[in-house]
Amino acid sequence: MKWYTMTHRSEAANALAKKYKVRGIPALVLLKSNGDVLTTDGRSLVGAGVDAAQLAHPDVRLDVETEKYKCGRCDKWHTREKIKGLTIASSDVPESAASPAKAAL
Repeated sequence: MKWYTMTHRSEAANALAKKYKVRGIPALVLLKSNGDVLTTDGRSLVGAGVDAAQLAHPDVRLDVETEKYKCGRCDKWHTREKIKGLTIASSDVPESAASPAKAAL
């Protein structure tokens, strides 16, 4: 799958960074087909080798937990969502696509 990029500090990049609360680069925000945010931690999914076709499924659900972390830049505590796994709720997903999607990340 091709991942699109933007020029750093461009007007569009700044607007999206503000909208999706991007705190650093690289950042990967994944959106559902209707524009809703699937996750702001797309790097974890890509790093875990999740098939992009699974993420495009309308019934995909991410299992997340919130964690606190101390920022190295501002020395303050922030919260972020950490992805623990994903599932596809629909029963009409082919076996080959459904099985890997139920694995923990």
